[in-house]
Amino acid sequence: MLGRQVFSGGRNTRIQAGRSPLDRGEFTPDHVGEINPLEPITPIAPITPIVNTFSPITTALPIAAFRLHWRETLRQNRDRVTHIRQFSEPERIRMLRQVLEVLGVCGVQPQILSSRTYSRYSLGFYWSFEVGRVGVIWVEEPNLISFCNVMKACQKALRENACEFLYLIRAESLGIPRNQGYRRYRELFVDSVHRHIVPDLDSMHILASYHELLTAALGGDLILDDRPVHPSELQQLTRDTGVLQESCLLGELGAFGSDLSSLLSPDREEHRAAGLDRSVADFIFALVQTQQLMGRLVLRETTAAQFEALAEDQIEREIERLIAEGAIGVLDPNAPTDSQLVCCLSE
Repeated sequence: MLGRQVFSGGRNTRIQAGRSPLDRGEFTPDHVGEINPLEPITPIAPITPIVNTFSPITTALPIAAFRLHWRETLRQNRDRVTHIRQFSEPERIRMLRQVLEVLGVCGVQPQILSSRTYSRYSLGFYWSFEVGRVGVIWVEEPNLISFCNVMKACQKALRENACEFLYLIRAESLGIPRNQGYRRYRELFVDSVHRHIVPDLDSMHILASYHELLTAALGGDLILDDRPVHPSELQQLTRDTGVLQESCLLGELGAFGSDLSSLLSPDREEHRAAGLDRSVADFIFALVQTQQLMGRLVLRETTAAQFEALAEDQIEREIERLIAEGAIGVLDPNAPTDSQLVCCLSE
């Protein structure tokens, strides 16, 4: 288009004043005799392409500037936000939804509960489609009648298969055993695949800080390195710097790992047993490390007294695993097991 303007739009300029049809761009075979071979032909300057000066968000991101801005925003929110209930239920769940989307949690959608009153307190997401939908309800209303109604709404959501696993986020009181709401809570979240998370204020500060930056970016008011930051660029900066990983709440939701199924699996006892095995191993190693040298029988008996639910063969298995890892060693491996001495091999 630009080249056409050079030839056609320029007929009122020097090109039109040329002495031959060639100058006017009207050359045909009938004009061959009109061409003066000695006359130099002035070349037309090449057209300069229009260059897109927009820098993709994948290059030259203002990482350092963002870290400083994030810390300042977080500091301000720590001074300003003194309790979790400073935000309403819908505000908190919206903030949670925003950070889950930043972290790449798929299928995040609001209002997993069908209750007209409490649906705004909830959201759903998938981490693994094999695991099923996870529901989250965040309610801090201290009124225990309202809490009871929320528990009813949660039970209804599970009956209707709105989600397979449910998280309750609540720092406020759950009531007392004679309260109906408390009894429903125990039915749902005690000894169950569903979980109750007690949120911390630091996590609330982090959610509020990201929400504040996102609001500024959407309005074109977030400026870093003398240029506005697009919301998608803010998301990438947030991921690249890992600032959200300071949130214990997000960690308990499994938002930082790719294996949320390990937290939500129906066979939760396996995962609980794995955590118990690690605790037993840590205890055994700490005991040998402090004593430096002790009898294997005493080690096993002391561990059994600490973990009464464990059988002796389970304790022995953990001892053998630590030996195989080189954390502890046996001075006299040919002696009977109960007569052996165990020492620490690593700090």
